[in-house]
Amino acid sequence: MFSATVNEEFGFSGAKALARLWDTSAAAAAPVSDAVARDMVGGRPALAIVAEPTGLDLVVQHKGAIRWRARAHGQACHSAFPEQGRNAIYPAARAALAIESLAGELLARHPGHACGPPTLNLGTIRGGAGVNLVPGSAVLEIERRVLPGECPAEARAEVMRRIAAACGGARVEHDEPFLESAGLADGTAAPAAAPWVGALERETRRQGAAAARVAARYGTNASVFAAAGVPSVVFGPGSIAQAHTADEWIDVAEVGKAAAILAALVAGG
Repeated sequence: MFSATVNEEFGFSGAKALARLWDTSAAAAAPVSDAVARDMVGGRPALAIVAEPTGLDLVVQHKGAIRWRARAHGQACHSAFPEQGRNAIYPAARAALAIESLAGELLARHPGHACGPPTLNLGTIRGGAGVNLVPGSAVLEIERRVLPGECPAEARAEVMRRIAAACGGARVEHDEPFLESAGLADGTAAPAAAPWVGALERETRRQGAAAARVAARYGTNASVFAAAGVPSVVFGPGSIAQAHTADEWIDVAEVGKAAAILAALVAGG
């Protein structure tokens, strides 16, 4: 089957909706529309091929991530009387420094892992409405990328402990994660998946590509399918180096090769 899912970047909602259709244990409580969709989708597949720019290599493992917002609270007041308030940007700044420190430590963990080290990033920080006001709140958006096998919740908890220690008695609250993924572990040896993976490699090599099995530092919908019990690989034309840039592009000839590979795979199945 072919499925084009939505919202891969900010929550995997499309992939999660598809994965739910493979969960027969939830069928009784599902709405009628899910029952119709489940009949169309059929049973759990032997392998999911997630289309991403891999240079026609097979990404068999990649990182996951957990993303959330932390909110530093203070007391707003007029900047002429700062003693009457509490500036929320100050604990937010201390939290930012704690994140920076832990991010450096993480780069030294798990040396030599194929997916690279675990990472931590402070992506946005917002606070204050004007220079003549003491801000009463500040918001930080945090991302912790995890290696396959790491627990996203435990990784998040470590960050939260560091922030709490850095901010002392200041009130910092953490929203529930708006994205959580454990990443993709290599499942290509699964009995049902292995023949399909081998066929994908053979067809790719017929097109003159290496079809190497590689790991990636980014994340994809494959993590959702793998969590649903479907072995997954990430495969497609183009390079991740051209993704999320001002001038994205792809080699048209490589697109043609990818189409031929997938067509041959489907025909052979």
